[in-house]
Formats: sequence, structure tokens, C-alpha cells
Amino acid sequence: MNVVLSLCLITLLGAPETGNDYEALVLPYAAHGLADWASTPERPRPVINVTFDGVLHASGRVLEGMEHLQAFLAATLQHSPDAPLLLRVDLVGEFSPVLKLFTAARTAGFEEVHLAVGDIRHPRLDEDGSLLPCAEPVHYLPLPADEDWEEGEGVPPPGCLRVRVETPGRKLEATHASDEPWKGVAGTRFRWDLTQREVSYRIGGFETRDRRALLTRLNGMGKLLRASGVELDLGPGVTVAEAVFVLDTLRGLGVEHQRFVSE
Repeated sequence: MNVVLSLCLITLLGAPETGNDYEALVLPYAAHGLADWASTPERPRPVINVTFDGVLHASGRVLEGMEHLQAFLAATLQHSPDAPLLLRVDLVGEFSPVLKLFTAARTAGFEEVHLAVGDIRHPRLDEDGSLLPCAEPVHYLPLPADEDWEEGEGVPPPGCLRVRVETPGRKLEATHASDEPWKGVAGTRFRWDLTQREVSYRIGGFETRDRRALLTRLNGMGKLLRASGVELDLGPGVTVAEAVFVLDTLRGLGVEHQRFVSE
């Protein structure tokens, strides 16, 4: 980015606020998240919120385009150089924009990037069983920044877990009390019809579309994966919720070495 333009944008955006910057989003849920915290001057918590339709919000502003994102990241690092960045993303959105945010943050100089999740043991539901939006700190999963772990003699090559959307399924109105197709009204959420959606998982020579079968396989490979590490190949259309399922499972197995890859 042009240096002069960058400095102008940093001046325009100003220093990131230290107040509560948690938009009301329906978060993915995980079993192995860590307790999040509200930002304070003593312990800053820079946050980027991403709505289901991909709009970025930070410090009360919409970040439009890569220049504004890079300027926000640069201003945040100047203000709080050691603070980990938190990404709060609606669970039905695609994970690919999260990967772009993750890459931009790492390139800007963030050593840690976290992804906000709810606690699966205490889901927040309304009367019809729909997940409620959350606008406060809950839990987070650290996104894997271990891109260059040691490989060599006596260390098995990393396993590659490939996730692909085979059949997207229908978009329905967000409430679980309705099976009506999503009307596509701007600013209104949807949910995926999971009775029609099919996602495949492949690691080594094993492939399945059944999450329970995948869990059984990964549990059986736990010792190997902890030694070798795992490369995560999350394809187009994979949602934030589906990516969190994989990240949370590997965290539960104690797999420390992970990195994102693409074809």
C-alpha cells in the first residue's frame, strides 16, 4: 500500500478504541475454547467483526477495502503492539474471508490471531432453538500460526485434512421454527439446510461425509498427528462453523502444529 495513503488512513481512522467493540453476531460453538476478555487500557483487545454477508466492522467503523483494513491493522499495532487480534465472524459465513483476514494480520505483524467462539456446553438459544446473537466476550480459539515447524529425520510428514463442500444445500430463514427458503432480503440472516448439505473430509486414504466417522478416524490417528502436525485445506464454501468444528477437534486431540494450505 502507498506509504502516504497508509499514513493518511491511519490518521483518519485514529487509534483503535479500548471499549467494548463486540457486534451482535451469531458465533460458532466449540468445546475447547479459551476464556475471552473485554478490552481495557491495561489489556487491549483489538477486534474485527465480520457479519454473515462479509462486512467488516472495527472500532465502530466499517472497513471498506484492503486499504482501510491495512490501515486499521497498522494503527492497532502502533497502539497495542503485543495485543492479539480477535476475529468475530458469523457462523454461516464462508471461512475463506477469515483466511484472508488472518493472512493480512500475520503479514502486518500480528503474532497471534484468535477466532471468537461460544461455549458449546452452554449454548444461547431462544424459545424455538435458534442460536442467539452475542455481543460480549465469550471464548476464542487461537488460529494456527505455526507455519514452519520442524520437519526432518524421524519426523513423519504432516497429515493433510482436506474439507470440501459437495452439496451446499438450501438457504433457509434463520429461525429454526421455519423451513421457509431464505428470501434474500439485504441485512437478514439465513441458515443452511443441514438435511441437504454435504461436506466431505479426507485425510490420508480415508474419506467420509460423516462427522462421527471423521472423529473416530482422527482419534485413532491422534498420536501420529501430534507428532507430524496437520495441514488444513479448507475449500471454497466451507463455513466458519465447519472450519471451527475441525479446529476445535484438533485442539481437543492436542495437535499443536497446524497450518493453513490451499490448492
